[in-house]
Amino acid sequence: MHTIPYGMVTWFILTGLLQNTHPTTHPLTADRLYAIAEKIENNPAVFISLENANNASINEILSVAKNIRIIANQMAMVHKKR
Repeated sequence: MHTIPYGMVTWFILTGLLQNTHPTTHPLTADRLYAIAEKIENNPAVFISLENANNASINEILSVAKNIRIIANQMAMVHKKR
């Protein structure tokens, strides 16, 4: 889509806050957020489209990935406390 998947990040944050301590077959929210951040970090130019090229730079895209990692770290700590 050539845009940062903000909706997916938001969804994982919200569902992660609702996760319980029961075993699950799905990856933990933090792991999913780490994967999103890694995809962005590995190829930030993919997340710049013609529509957002005037408003987004590689550094801004990488900053978003860094913020997603910070959120993932927080989600991992919340999960460990449960």
